[in-house]
Amino acid sequence: MRVSHDGFDDWQSDVVCDGRPQQVIAELRSGAGKIPMPAAPTVAFNVNAQHDTPHNFSSTQDNRADMQKTSVQVWDTGNQGVAVDSIPPKKRRFFSPLVLGAIALFGLLALGGVGLGGAYIAGLLPGQGTGGNKTPTPPPVSPSPSPSVSPSIEIKAEMVQIPGGTFQMGRDDGDPKSRPSHAVPVETFWMDKTEVTDGEYLAFVTETGHVAPKHWSGGRPLAGTETMPVRHVSLEDAEAFAKWRSKRDGLKYRLPTESEWEYAARNGQKANLYPWGNEWNAADTVMGVADAEPSKVGSKPQGKNDWGIVDLIGNVWELTSSELTPYPGADVVDVKKPPGKRIVVRGGSAYEDPAKVKIDSSFRVDVAATQKEKNVGFRLVRSE
Repeated sequence: MRVSHDGFDDWQSDVVCDGRPQQVIAELRSGAGKIPMPAAPTVAFNVNAQHDTPHNFSSTQDNRADMQKTSVQVWDTGNQGVAVDSIPPKKRRFFSPLVLGAIALFGLLALGGVGLGGAYIAGLLPGQGTGGNKTPTPPPVSPSPSPSVSPSIEIKAEMVQIPGGTFQMGRDDGDPKSRPSHAVPVETFWMDKTEVTDGEYLAFVTETGHVAPKHWSGGRPLAGTETMPVRHVSLEDAEAFAKWRSKRDGLKYRLPTESEWEYAARNGQKANLYPWGNEWNAADTVMGVADAEPSKVGSKPQGKNDWGIVDLIGNVWELTSSELTPYPGADVVDVKKPPGKRIVVRGGSAYEDPAKVKIDSSFRVDVAATQKEKNVGFRLVRSE
């Protein structure tokens, strides 16, 4: 931290934040050949103010010709890395014989990993009359948000109605887990148009204190990633989010069953192999991309299904509420499975190479219910 003011030597020191409020005393001594600070009585600025949040700061100042002390409270604000420097104060003209020098010291502290929070120090105003100094209370100052971490944004998903019907689930010539094709009835339901985003999940984490995905920084997604699909989430995380959103919106949300998911991805009774038709088209999906990272939801609108739902194939695998079980009539080979509950995920992700694995709307993969992966997210549905 560095504090500077005209007529004084700069003061600087290392400040270690451990997550608790603490004081930093900055002593500004007049420098040789510099303009000394006019002598003035001690003035206290908002010393006893009580603030609701660590974004407001109290300060005291000792104005002598050779020294100025400034006390600042600083907070650890999480994993943010922002350089801090002072902003030079504005010069003022004085006409009263009882002139006080004006000081405005502004400092912004923000910390990444173990970090330094923000602090502003408000300046002095001249006293008036002969009755002594007046003590103004500076307005609360909130630190500017770090450019590397997103602000809190309320995002509500758009849902699309899927009319019910009966369709052929699975494929006779598909992956072994997806065989055989069989008729399945599906009731009318509503489905999120996109995968749940980091922005909406952030609102859930902020309000409930739920554990944030591990790839976020300081419990928040990086700035600019609010519309990316949330990932590194387990079945429990998705169900907790659905419960929170249900309470928020006054509706009953849940994860889709795998039959509902496949029904939407195959355009219902049409039973298409892909949401956009029966032929693979790499331009219609976020899969096998060079940087192997998901894109913002809805970045491939041409890959939508008949009802306008996007990203059913690619971007991230999507959790369902269904455990992996053989289809009726399947030629099952008894294979030892990993212990614990196994959940079906659908749709593939940006990390899969379509040249090596053919992922269509019938393709099934299972993961442990407690598993959190970089390529697994989810979307929600609700019944009619």
